[in-house]
Amino acid sequence: MSDETAWPFAGRAEELTRFRRLLASPRARGLVLAGPAGVGKTRTALECLRIVDRIVEASGHGPGPAAGGRWFVARAAGHQASAELPFGALAHLLPLLDAGTDVPAQDRSGLLHRFAAALTTMAGDRRLLLLVDDAHLLDNSSATLLYQLAVTDAAFVLATVRAGESAPDPVVALWKDGVLERVELAGLPPGLTGELVGAALGGPVDPETLLTLVDRCDGNALFLRELVLGALDDGTLRREDGMWRLVGPPHPSSRLVELVESRLCGLAPEERALLELVSYGEPLGRAELDTLGDPELAERLERKGLLSVRLNHRRLEVRLGHPVYGDVIRAGLPVLRVQSMARALAESVEAYGARRREDILRVGGWRLVGGGGSPQLMLAAATSARWRYDFELAQRLVLAAQELGAGFDADLLAARLAGIQGRSDLAENLLAGLAKLADEADDDERRSEVAIARMDNFLYSSGSEESLRVATEAESRITDRLWRDEITARRSTILVTTAGPRETLRAVTPLLAGTTDTALVWACLTGARSLARLGRAQEAHDLTARGLDAHRALGRPIEWYPWFHLFNRCEALLGVGRLREAEELARVEHHAGLADRSPEAQACFALQLAKIHMARGRIRTAADRAREAVGIFRRIGRPMFLHEALHTLGCAFAIAGDAAGARRELGAVAGLSLPNMMYDAADLLQSRAWSAVADGHLPKARALCEEAAGLGLRTGDLVAASAALHNLARFGRAREVGTRLDRLAEQIDPGLVGPRAAHVRCLAAGDARGLEEVAEAFSDLGAGLLAADATADAAVAWTRLGHPRAAAAATRNAIRLADACEGAGTPALRSIAARARLTPAEREAAALAAAGHSNKQIADELTLSVRSIENRLQHVYDKLGISGRDELAGALDLTGPGRPS
Repeated sequence: MSDETAWPFAGRAEELTRFRRLLASPRARGLVLAGPAGVGKTRTALECLRIVDRIVEASGHGPGPAAGGRWFVARAAGHQASAELPFGALAHLLPLLDAGTDVPAQDRSGLLHRFAAALTTMAGDRRLLLLVDDAHLLDNSSATLLYQLAVTDAAFVLATVRAGESAPDPVVALWKDGVLERVELAGLPPGLTGELVGAALGGPVDPETLLTLVDRCDGNALFLRELVLGALDDGTLRREDGMWRLVGPPHPSSRLVELVESRLCGLAPEERALLELVSYGEPLGRAELDTLGDPELAERLERKGLLSVRLNHRRLEVRLGHPVYGDVIRAGLPVLRVQSMARALAESVEAYGARRREDILRVGGWRLVGGGGSPQLMLAAATSARWRYDFELAQRLVLAAQELGAGFDADLLAARLAGIQGRSDLAENLLAGLAKLADEADDDERRSEVAIARMDNFLYSSGSEESLRVATEAESRITDRLWRDEITARRSTILVTTAGPRETLRAVTPLLAGTTDTALVWACLTGARSLARLGRAQEAHDLTARGLDAHRALGRPIEWYPWFHLFNRCEALLGVGRLREAEELARVEHHAGLADRSPEAQACFALQLAKIHMARGRIRTAADRAREAVGIFRRIGRPMFLHEALHTLGCAFAIAGDAAGARRELGAVAGLSLPNMMYDAADLLQSRAWSAVADGHLPKARALCEEAAGLGLRTGDLVAASAALHNLARFGRAREVGTRLDRLAEQIDPGLVGPRAAHVRCLAAGDARGLEEVAEAFSDLGAGLLAADATADAAVAWTRLGHPRAAAAATRNAIRLADACEGAGTPALRSIAARARLTPAEREAAALAAAGHSNKQIADELTLSVRSIENRLQHVYDKLGISGRDELAGALDLTGPGRPS
């Protein structure tokens, strides 16, 4: 990517279309591309020349920018070094004057004519197209010649100019007199920034990383390119879990430093000092500017574009003119200068009351560098950093608070931070000491806070048994009813993972009827999750609304954020097939998580989006969102959520036919070594079933679905049970599951379960028309992959019924629906003709053989003799009209219709 044209180009379609139109017009004289520095003027001009190249090559007159066709292309560029030399910018294109010739001023007109004629003569019988980059830096003579070439139609002129910069009068006259059209190039919009970075890196990019790059480049394409290259060079930008992400703040490349410093050169010492202060403390308010800076100096720098001053809700904010300026300036600050600025900024903000929400954390950070600060301030700053997921900063701040004597609250936060960052043994040692102090003081509040912290630490590390033991001990010692209720409510979070929805709901039902405050919030969280998995979506929706109201009324943070109620609501909508509502909610909350810089919210709703996209049949998109969730959950230490994200990603790989990828991700689930994760155990079994399908093991897949269905029915995870029974039918056992699924349809809210049960009934009966109606029902819900499967099933049924025209129509529809499913390959979508000809037993053996298993392995899998397998496969070859095993994959079409092989 060192060459500028190697960086992807996108987003200038309108400008290029305009250029093509001008090229085709005999009256057009050219185009001026104007915009601020770094917006991509030069690159857009080069893309315009590529259009000319293609025209030239198509004409058959030879390749290259200066040969053949209708056009002869010449290039020049303005530069400060040649701005004082007459014709300096165009000298390389012009004939040499005789040595010693002194051209008098009055003969300047003749010289212009001579040079113009020389340029047109150089073009021969073709029209001259002259590209002049940075035309605002032309010397006056070159500018005048350029104007003459354009106004006399001697050349088609393509020029770039920097908006806001002074330019020679002849250059300004090009658009002012209407000689050339002028186009203003705006900065990169956020969506295009993501497109460019993804294209440059050749793979999906974490949305948080894109947001960071969007903020840092602020629409400047050149800065974006250098930020990405710099981050690649220093390893800050890495590919993890199949997705590019920043693992630290991006640092400017050496080229970017040079570009910015060239803009800052020539500043007076006091101007540079003010820029340094703003770079370290931005945004500065009016009070800090008056105390530490100089408003008149700031106004002067604002006019130069080096500072940005604006009102934000009637509050003055002073920032650098571009975020990258701060990266460059801060990188060169001496340590002693940083310390003095940090101390001065902290004292200034504290003197005015530190009234903004973010002031506590800013002042705490400055105090770490500059010294000072009260224990209360540093503890408040540490708490703020913890809730922003900046655990490293929180650790430093809480240590400072402890050293200043913040006491029990600081010690408790330090222990929690140790547990969050994976140091669970240290956390338990610290918490055990705090529990002893709380018992000695006979303080129920502190006893409860420590007990809850220990429950969480055990739950996320050594398992639920220790967590339940701590809860039981706490309940035996705590006499305050509200605190006892909270322990009971928090116990329900353990039941979610150990017992499942039915028992969890039973445990919190009394609390929902008679408790308040934090205990009610926790009861709503686990109760709504349980209702969602029981398929009681409307009750779950109502409980999330109640819990959200109670949560917001607390006035203090708890371990789970208010948006967790919306996570549960999304789960409820997804479970009953209200997919469009679920997707809209998840998308809104995902954007909110990004805007709030909350990695946990981003990852949780990325996980929900992955599951929703899977349900809708967008398999590649589902995998991208699951990758996003996996990377974040790993980074912030959320093993329970990581567990779910990994098997969701594995399931996406499996449905896409990537058996190796599915095995890898499901192996990572096992590698977590988490104890008895009941809350998603049935879903994990189904992911493993799809992995078996990708490996050609349909019998194994069916066994796993049976296990998942049984588990879901026992624990109350009826949503998972209904999905598992439906998958069992899709894998060839429709006649065995219809009654069970019909019974579940009576217990789960209407939506997806009805079409699932109808699908099973029609499959068992071979009802082709009914299958097409089921496909329409799935389509109405937005479940594209299920619609494709049902339509493929209808094609098979029509074939068996002897209706070739209806079968052909259904096949076309199945392929059309499958094409929208981003590479999905389910058993139903594989060769419809083969499914119509083969028995279920023959399909099992054929799938295993096509996946590369030997006859002995197939015999062991199906508990048959090798001779029986040989005979069965020979029947398959005869029915499909193929000669042997090598042709099986093609005959079964294991890549799925419409999927790239």
